[in-house]
Amino acid sequence: MKHQRKVPVDLPVSFLRFGASPGRPVLLMLHGFRETADDFVARAFEAPAENLPFEIFAPNAPFPMPARREGKYVEAYSWYFRDIDRQAVMIPPEVGAQALFALMKDLDLVHRNVIIAGFSQGGFFAPHIARLLPRVLGIIAVASGFRPDEYDGISPCPVSAIHGSSDKIISTDLMLKGLQPLRDSGFTAGSVKIIDGLGHEMNAAARLALRGLVADLT
Repeated sequence: MKHQRKVPVDLPVSFLRFGASPGRPVLLMLHGFRETADDFVARAFEAPAENLPFEIFAPNAPFPMPARREGKYVEAYSWYFRDIDRQAVMIPPEVGAQALFALMKDLDLVHRNVIIAGFSQGGFFAPHIARLLPRVLGIIAVASGFRPDEYDGISPCPVSAIHGSSDKIISTDLMLKGLQPLRDSGFTAGSVKIIDGLGHEMNAAARLALRGLVADLT
């Protein structure tokens, strides 16, 4: 018979920071499933500059999820693990959120103004860390979607999306279907940027949209 117990574990978590300054808002960047912070930062900014009007804080998720690329295993992580086929949750997102909150507390980031941008799984994870942070200026889902019930208990804030019209992993229709109930329940209508011909990725137009949305929130 299978059993489960919770055990206390100190997890080493690595992260990227650019433009660190107490006076700047923080762009919290949450990477996708089986990816790294480097993947999302490179995808979104190509070459992050230290003179941005906001700080970039991009942590790796706490749970190792090695990926096989070009015939070898490489570093990769996950914020949670949900078996969609069996409708089972092995590692709930709340666990990852508590780990990330502890890291942000250690870095004195918890009480800063924070904008959350999440790519794919990172976008679905966003409300779980938003629930723990007192000063969230907005949430931006990139190539991601929304589960309205997971936004319960979060102070309403602008919720925006950047999405490719040709995304085969998370369709535009699915993203919009999840977004509408949030707007009906009081979350401020942010912007929805649909990038024509883009798949489950970011391009120059998506990068420009992200910079614009962050600027609007700061």
